[in-house]
Amino acid sequence: MLPYHQLPTCPTTPQASSNGPPTPRTSPGRINLSEEDKVDLKHIHEKLRENENLKVVMTGNNTPANKQYKVNKEVDKLLLDFVQTKLDLYKKLTQPEVNALIKSKWFEALQVEMGRAQQVEGKGDSA
Repeated sequence: MLPYHQLPTCPTTPQASSNGPPTPRTSPGRINLSEEDKVDLKHIHEKLRENENLKVVMTGNNTPANKQYKVNKEVDKLLLDFVQTKLDLYKKLTQPEVNALIKSKWFEALQVEMGRAQQVEGKGDSA
């Protein structure tokens, strides 16, 4: 299962007043994702997996901290693309707790995915 599915989501609850649509119930570490947001997250994950520079770092002889740093930088770059086209999603994903969570989940998933790919290709632990 892709890491965006592992993100804790929060359901929508009715507003106190009857003016306007329901608002998301927010709590620390939770994110309200629409179906469109989930599709966008899937695309981000695909771009991360296809990123050759990221693959070099993730499959190379680097410390977990350096690998995490590279994932964080690449996620930040991809999120900046959303400023112009998907501002609401950008705002959701750049909240500090949510941002740390998605980066952590993607890092974990990429470690597994790229490690598996490295084993299939018969590469060792060094790049």
